Amino acid sequence: MRRLLNIGGQLTPRASDRLLVGPPEQWVEQLAALTLEHGVSGYILMGDDPGTLAVLGQEVAPAVRELVAAERGTAGHGTAGRGTAAAPAPVSLRPRG
Repeated sequence: MRRLLNIGGQLTPRASDRLLVGPPEQWVEQLAALTLEHGVSGYILMGDDPGTLAVLGQEVAPAVRELVAAERGTAGHGTAGRGTAAAPAPVSLRPRG
């Protein structure tokens, strides 16, 4: 089963206590938590700002994949060896449209 989540947020220089409102590092931690704790396997970003998409695609998504793989103990192993509870795939971010 795949769980996709529509997300919206704002990249800002300062961290906040709001979900997906903060710097890229905050997005990485929060998206990894959604993946690991709630089984979300893919994210659909609401928005079309080229700068935001670039940061998310080049910085956030790879860092989330790396963090999720490290937490699952699957770094360098792709999806092999994951049990049923860890079945969701790493994050993919795509613009709508």
